[in-house]
Amino acid sequence: MRTLIRSLILSVCFVVAGWAAVGGDLEVRNSANTVQIAHQSFNLIASNSTNFTFGIRNSDATDTLSVVNITYDLLVNCPPPTTSVLPSSLLPNSGLTNVQVTFAPTATNFSFRVNVNTSDATAPTTSPYQFTVGTVNGPEITVKRGTVNIADASSEALTGVVATQEKVFTYTITNDGTQNLALTSMAASGQTNVSIAFTPNPSTGTFPPTATTLAPNASISVDVKVIATAAGPWSATLTIVNDDANEATFNWDIGGTAATPAPDIAVSAANAIPSGGQLALYGIDPTNPTNVQLTVRNVGNLPLNVTTITTGAAVNCTPGAVVTSTPLPATLTPTGTTSSMTVTVPVTPSADRWNFQIVITNNDPDVSEATYVINVKGTSAPATSGSKGCGLGGGAGLFLAMLGLSGLALGRRRR
Repeated sequence: MRTLIRSLILSVCFVVAGWAAVGGDLEVRNSANTVQIAHQSFNLIASNSTNFTFGIRNSDATDTLSVVNITYDLLVNCPPPTTSVLPSSLLPNSGLTNVQVTFAPTATNFSFRVNVNTSDATAPTTSPYQFTVGTVNGPEITVKRGTVNIADASSEALTGVVATQEKVFTYTITNDGTQNLALTSMAASGQTNVSIAFTPNPSTGTFPPTATTLAPNASISVDVKVIATAAGPWSATLTIVNDDANEATFNWDIGGTAATPAPDIAVSAANAIPSGGQLALYGIDPTNPTNVQLTVRNVGNLPLNVTTITTGAAVNCTPGAVVTSTPLPATLTPTGTTSSMTVTVPVTPSADRWNFQIVITNNDPDVSEATYVINVKGTSAPATSGSKGCGLGGGAGLFLAMLGLSGLALGRRRR
C-alpha cells in the first residue's frame, strides 16, 4: 500500500511540475532585443546584405509558445531564403531565441516576406506573424529588353531596322518593389525618321493603352513596333508614366541606322557556299549519274527574283538538266515557305577527277552575287565501291583507313 501511495504522489507531482499550456504571446524583435519588429512592417537593409537576424520572444507570463515553422514568400529578385539558425521549438514564458535568415539576392533591389508560424492565437499577432525585409519599400519599376536592363534616362542602340520595314522590339516591365506599381501610360516622342507604335502582349494584359497595376514581382510585356521612314539614322524617346517614387517618368532614348531594303541571295549544300566558292564531292560512282543538290534562299527584305540557273565549264563530266522545286523564273519572298527553293543537277563523271560550274542569275544588288557561281569539284571512286559523299568525308575516311593499316604494320614489325 505504501508503495502504491508513493507512486501516486510522484505521478501527481510530475504532472503538476510538467504541465504548461501551449499558446504564448509572440513578439518579434531585433537581434539585440531592443526594438520590436511590427507585424506587417517593412525592414530596410543594405543592398549588399546576405543575412538578417531577428529575435522571437514569448512575452506571456505563463504559457509556452510553440514555434511551428518559418516560411518566406513574395520574393523579389531573391531566391527562397534559408533559416540557417533554427529557433527552439518551444519557448517558455519570457523566453527569447534568435533566428538567422540567409539569402542570395540577384539584384540590388530585392525583398521578401517572412512568415513566423506559432501557437499564438491572440490578435494582432495571430499566426502567421509577417514582416518584409528588403532594399525597396514601395513600387519599383524595372524595364528590360530580353536580358538587357534598361536604365532610366539612358540611351539604347537598336540594330536590324530596315527602311520602310516593320521591326518589333519586346520590352518587359517588372515591379521589383514591395507594393503595387501603377502603370499609367507609355508613349513615344521626338521621333526622327521613324514611326513608333505599341502593342500589348495579350497574354500579359492590355497595357498600353489601358492603365494597369502590377503586383510585387509581377511583369507585363509590350511590343514596340519601329518603322524607319528612309534609310539612315533614326531616333525616338520612349516614356512610361508610373508611380515609382524616384522614376515616375521612366524614359530612355532608342535609335540606330536603318538599312536600305534589298533582296539577298544565300546558297548552301551541307554548308553555306559563297559566290565563287567550291562544293567538293568524293566517292562518286563514274558509271551512274549523281545528283548535286543546293538550296537557294532569300535572306534579304525584298523579293529575290531568280532568272536562270545554268551549268557550264564541264571537265571530265556531263551535267544534266537543272531541276528546281519552283519553276524558273522564280520569286523568293523575304520570309515564309516561299523564301527558298531546291536546285538539283544530275552529273555523270567520266574520269577520276572532274568539275563543272552552276551559275545562278538573280536581282541581288551585290554585283558579286547577281551572277552567283558555284564551282563543283569531285573525284570518282571505283565503280564497285558504291560510296558517295559531300565535303571531305571520303578523303577523311581514306586517310583514317591508311592510318589504321600503318599502325597494324608497325605493330607487326615490333613483334
